[in-house]
Amino acid sequence: MALYLEGKIPVDATDLSLQVIVVISSRERDRANRIAKFMTGMFRVSNPLEKVGETVTARELLDKASTEIDTGLAKDPEMQAGMMQEMGEAYLNLGLYSRAQQLFEKSIQAASSAGRAENPETLRTMESLAWTLFQEGRLGEAERMQRRVLDSRRRVLGPDDAETLASLGNLSNMLDERGDYAGAEKTQREVLEKLKRVRGPENSYTLASMDALATVLSHANRLKEAEELEAQTLAIERRVFSTEDLMTIHSMMNEAVLLGQLGRDADSEKLLQQTLAVERRVLSPDQPEIAVTIYSLGTLAAKRGNSGEAFVLLTEAVDGLPPREAEKIAEDPDLKPLHGDPRFDALVAHAKARTSTQAASSP
Repeated sequence: MALYLEGKIPVDATDLSLQVIVVISSRERDRANRIAKFMTGMFRVSNPLEKVGETVTARELLDKASTEIDTGLAKDPEMQAGMMQEMGEAYLNLGLYSRAQQLFEKSIQAASSAGRAENPETLRTMESLAWTLFQEGRLGEAERMQRRVLDSRRRVLGPDDAETLASLGNLSNMLDERGDYAGAEKTQREVLEKLKRVRGPENSYTLASMDALATVLSHANRLKEAEELEAQTLAIERRVFSTEDLMTIHSMMNEAVLLGQLGRDADSEKLLQQTLAVERRVLSPDQPEIAVTIYSLGTLAAKRGNSGEAFVLLTEAVDGLPPREAEKIAEDPDLKPLHGDPRFDALVAHAKARTSTQAASSP
């Protein structure tokens, strides 16, 4: 069950719907109000914590809206850039990485053509592009983009700005992913120390950093230390936010995985089932968090020797996993009991084919 879904350091959600309109001049107030109304409607269907009706999917609505943005605002690159960024975030939240990448790249191009290559909104889009590439498993490209954003934010916003620290924290996740645990831990501890001072010990930025540090410690095989930190993070999130908050859900998933790594399989399974119940209640069915939780339940079944249950769960999960996670199935040590079974070979082949298809469809 060596699978973690690290959370990108968050941007204050209350700021997002306003970012596009705060820079508009008074002469364009009517247009800004019209755009804001459109975006408010879009947020109601693209938020991953809101269910979608049976007749219209979030994907269908997003596809229609993003096409209209692409064609209808071609003469207004500044506004186009902002709205493409928002649509890209919606696709990213739904795990639709290829489409998110396309929109982020178009947003950056539009912002550059409007002379806004390094303004805060464009840097936020670049950050999201780096995270999308990371989820797609394109680690070299992701790290290069992340370092570019970090350098710009240090220069434009300052080294202790919350968004600069968010960039540094996301770089730590990328160092962790390529096995530089010492570098990742050092970087994340720097972020956490500064965030506690700048934002406070219970701020969402701070809690995301704590969660990320626990992940690094786990990957470095410091499991007890990691579990204690994750449990602390989860307790604060449950109190400050709610069990249904996406950050809390991520920490529940990670805490369950850590419990399994410590040999507490019964506790791990109980928490995973609780997490899955919350996810199915508040998330869209195609959310990657649901697939990750089901995958983790599948690894527990494999460890118990219940191969039939394991394959049912893993088959259900595989198509919803982020590509960088699907690529790791063959090497997951918790799935060793399934090695040699033709069903496992078929599962691995399917996962590889899926990630190859997604890579081919990326720009």
